[in-house]
Amino acid sequence: MAFWMTGCLYGASSVMLGAFGAHGLKSRISDPARIANWGTAAHYQLIHSVALLVAEQAAPKNIWAKSLFTVGMTMFSGSIYCLVLDPQRFKFMGPVTPLGGVCLIGGWVALAFVERLPTISPKNLVPAPQPGAPTIFSTISTPSLTSTPQWSLTRQCNCFSA
Repeated sequence: MAFWMTGCLYGASSVMLGAFGAHGLKSRISDPARIANWGTAAHYQLIHSVALLVAEQAAPKNIWAKSLFTVGMTMFSGSIYCLVLDPQRFKFMGPVTPLGGVCLIGGWVALAFVERLPTISPKNLVPAPQPGAPTIFSTISTPSLTSTPQWSLTRQCNCFSA
């Protein structure tokens, strides 16, 4: 829920900041490159706030992607906004921009792969193979406290049976 709210607020603020860059910033800053940088920051913020909303819906347990998108937007767009407004005062923010970009890239990579990584949960535990059954990997079984079958983190492979 917090990431949903963050995505919505970042999306709304990107529209406001983009409008300010298009209309209010030109009277304060004459350098067209700085104005273009402002537009880039607002554009990336809008794209990644939508990505954050999609990640929240499509992969709600993927905390990596959502966190990297949030941190990346803050660092990337936030540092550009600061550098456009006052380059001398916020000179120290220069190295923050590429780090934010790396976080944004990491968010996309995490969105693609983190949900696909195996996790240990009751859903992916399978019964331990019967004694003498062929397996490829050795099995790590948990001791059973009741008469229920033991569970294993590896699947039984019947590839050796004829």
